[in-house]
Amino acid sequence: MKTLNYTKSLLVLLLVAVIGITTTSAKTPETKRDVSQILKEAVYYPDFALREGNEGTVNVTFKVGDDGKLELKKVESTDKVLSEFVKKQFAAVDLKDAQIEKFKTYQIAVKFEIE
Repeated sequence: MKTLNYTKSLLVLLLVAVIGITTTSAKTPETKRDVSQILKEAVYYPDFALREGNEGTVNVTFKVGDDGKLELKKVESTDKVLSEFVKKQFAAVDLKDAQIEKFKTYQIAVKFEIE
């Protein structure tokens, strides 16, 4: 009896594993990337700011154009050096393959903090 229950359990476990593999491989690959991931990759803590001890938060308001380029509407910070750096970094960002609604206004806070 114990052998029969063990065999049934093993078959159920095997079936669940096969179903899991089938549904996983049937998924289509994700082609659109997450916006926060793209922006995190675009902006890093610049060496010059670390050396000089620049810290602060840069608040950015932007829209995404039809071509995927960021249209900066407002960039505010108490640190002008960091503001200019973020502007330059965001100018190079391309969001045409991102999961984001075009022409909608977005806000993001980029924090630079030395730990």
